[in-house]
Amino acid sequence: MNKKHTLIKINNFSFTYPTGENLPALTNIDLQIDSGALTVLCGVSGSGKTTLLRHLKPELSPKGKTSGSIDFSERIINSNSNKLGSENRNSKISFVMQNPSNQIVMDSVWHELAFGLENQGIRPEEIERRIAEIANFFGIESWIDKRVAELSGGEKQILNLASNMILQPDLLVLDEPTAQLDPIARRDFLQMLFYIHAETGTAIVISEHNLDDLLENADQVIFLDQGRIDYRGTASGLTSFLLTNKHPYQKALPISARAGSLILEDSTDIPLSIKQGRDLLLRQKNFLQTTKITSSSNSKKQVKVMQADRLWYRYKPEDELVLKEADLKVFDNEILVLMGGNGSGKSTLLYLLSKALAPLKGKISISSGKRVAMLGQNPEAVFAQDTVDQVIREYQDRFENTEQEITEIVERLGIEKLLKRHPYDLSGGEKQKVALAKAILTKPDILLLDEPIKGLDVLNKAEIKQILFELKEKMSLVLVTHDIDFAAEVADRCAMIFNNRVIAVSAMEEFFQKNSYFTTTTYRLTRDIIEDCIVFEDLEMRLQHDHISNQSDISGPENPTQHLEKNYA
Repeated sequence: MNKKHTLIKINNFSFTYPTGENLPALTNIDLQIDSGALTVLCGVSGSGKTTLLRHLKPELSPKGKTSGSIDFSERIINSNSNKLGSENRNSKISFVMQNPSNQIVMDSVWHELAFGLENQGIRPEEIERRIAEIANFFGIESWIDKRVAELSGGEKQILNLASNMILQPDLLVLDEPTAQLDPIARRDFLQMLFYIHAETGTAIVISEHNLDDLLENADQVIFLDQGRIDYRGTASGLTSFLLTNKHPYQKALPISARAGSLILEDSTDIPLSIKQGRDLLLRQKNFLQTTKITSSSNSKKQVKVMQADRLWYRYKPEDELVLKEADLKVFDNEILVLMGGNGSGKSTLLYLLSKALAPLKGKISISSGKRVAMLGQNPEAVFAQDTVDQVIREYQDRFENTEQEITEIVERLGIEKLLKRHPYDLSGGEKQKVALAKAILTKPDILLLDEPIKGLDVLNKAEIKQILFELKEKMSLVLVTHDIDFAAEVADRCAMIFNNRVIAVSAMEEFFQKNSYFTTTTYRLTRDIIEDCIVFEDLEMRLQHDHISNQSDISGPENPTQHLEKNYA
């Protein structure tokens, strides 16, 4: 077994952006990254995660005032040598960003894989050998001659990962790499990441808001809060820390852990994976009563405000059809969520509904007097001014926004402290909130939102959820999101886009109960064990309502989590 050694040691490191008004983005960071370790970095939006990750790769370090030190091992320093044949020539730090389209630079898969090696001056025959090896390892041989434009979002991120791993790094840094992936693509990406970690021993540092399927594989977890490390240790230790301190961020814990906390007294035994959670629920099934908790339904007749009939669309004459015979109805005061795989046509459908694109065939009907607004998935597209305040006031005169209306939206979204900042200096989550404020101030009757919670932590998602409910009282909303759990929490109806068409349009509960894979984490956890649990609130109500007896049995010899303890060591 190879002895672990320290790759990066951070000592009392602090950092302040030039526009930070003397408010540090990072404060007194002490951290050690060892070879072969998988480190998960978590925390609310704006807590300093991306800033810290970028300081792990000197070429990406932001400009600003620093104190303390970041020491790189000789192994990594030597990897920057330009001498061909150096023993550690290709040992270095690779960085995978959230949006693969911002990192992929070449037109074909082959050229993208070769790009980094060519820049290092590697001989052509060695490049070909490396590409053959990495293509086989990742299972992407069939992609080699494809154009990058032909790949789905999930495939682009796998290519992005392969392009970094072909450089044979000692450390792989990933900044929210699954934020733009559909649920199936996300699981595929994480499984590939865990496979890389197990097979190559590459050290990994990954920042993520969604901790499901991730914490259970972590060697070390770092929890950042307002630029400081609040917790450093094991995944089970983080669970105990958040639950014991009743920290609001406990809502970011995996669903299985949150459910386990309602059953078990000892937070050190909390399950982290779906399998562990199901094992716990199955062992407790005899203690769970079967009383159903029903919610009141709204039987009010809905009025149709928009209809799309048999839409066809392709971007170029030579391209494949993106949509074919696509139909959709939107009703007043509802939240309709569109889901589907990366590249299935969800964003295209929104652009057609907004009339930013015109269909090749088909018709879109909108009720008389109804105004439609759309917010795309790239918030920077609506930033044309130098301050946040200027951004949200761009259409003030056009839509007759009063000072009170602007102030209410700013305060409701919690962006009042950002008004003097340049919009490009904000975190991903902060950008999303500023762009949403601008869209709301256009006073639409139908609001189309493409990935409105991308880059947001669990606490900000909860805020956005409440804002969407408030907006629903005034307008209709159509959302595209990859976050299935969030979709289930807000949707009145759900639909899936598959094979160029809109299919499976139904009420939220029916939609997710009929799916086995494209369904919520809570339903995956409780399926065939506890009925009618689609969102975590359903399960929470059931567990709090049911009487769980014989608590002594849980901590005694028949402890249902006893067989899991070795995983938490």
